Amino acid sequence: MLLNAGLLAFSELGVDNCCVRVLDTQGTATGARDAAQALMREGVKLVMGPLFTHEVQAVAPIFYRARVPVLAFSNNPKAWQKGVFLLGLSPKDEITTLLAFGFSKPSQRFLALLPDGAYGEIVLQMINRSFAERQKHLLAATAQAPLPRLEVIRYRPGEMQAEELRECCAATSFDAAIVLEQDLSTAASFVEVLRKCQSSALIFGPSSWGDSAFATRPELEGAYLAVPTQGDDAPLRKRYRQAFSGELLFPLGLFASDAVSILARIPDFSRLTSQWFEQEESFLGASGEFCFEKNGQARRTLRVCQLKGGALVPVASAPLP
Repeated sequence: MLLNAGLLAFSELGVDNCCVRVLDTQGTATGARDAAQALMREGVKLVMGPLFTHEVQAVAPIFYRARVPVLAFSNNPKAWQKGVFLLGLSPKDEITTLLAFGFSKPSQRFLALLPDGAYGEIVLQMINRSFAERQKHLLAATAQAPLPRLEVIRYRPGEMQAEELRECCAATSFDAAIVLEQDLSTAASFVEVLRKCQSSALIFGPSSWGDSAFATRPELEGAYLAVPTQGDDAPLRKRYRQAFSGELLFPLGLFASDAVSILARIPDFSRLTSQWFEQEESFLGASGEFCFEKNGQARRTLRVCQLKGGALVPVASAPLP
């Protein structure tokens, strides 16, 4: 699906300043290294991909030694190494945007449902940082607004059942819940339980819930997501559907198109270095305007949208006091 999104962007943007070679990494570090070595023998000047953190970490040293920049699709900050630029949506940007929206609401009791593992730890650090900053701001301003509170439920992916979650929720009260689950049926089950426990609670989910498979699930109706400010993506989804008789993978499909839009900007591949990506102030792609920070992470402006009728509907958030 990433490949198809990239091919569509190639045809629509009229990119003709380069030749593209497609290799399958098999989703493994070994496969990624084999593909990297094959590309090096062919004299590659720029790499788009891979997707997974362990793949990026496996190939980054190979390309760095050869001074070949890498546009990877991972969103994990731990995937970054010198010469790598991460096109995936930053968890920090998502969490910061969603919590800013949540903090603007009267209710201030939050529940975070986080998976065990490195990703859950990264997100928890970001959530704690946002809460600390919010509390510091309210105390400094001597505001009368209540300080936000956070409860955390940890679970092992694939192991927590609905009844277990229901028992955990019975021991706490919350007005908003952050759910990061990427498995469709598990996410739907979690949200169903949360709403049965607290029917009026706001549900904050990951941007991947904007994919049509998630957006059309009735259990996720009304959930809030932080997504790129690319405007109306319905025309792009329609063009993709017409070209490939399938649905655009959201938001990764946007980022594959972004990678191609970067290619169209490169003036001379023979002189391309990592410094060129760092010096460019901004790029404009399917996800909107973005740039790369010093840590290689793509920085995008996000907006809060709500899932309604299978679509992403922008919502206006009140300014924080």
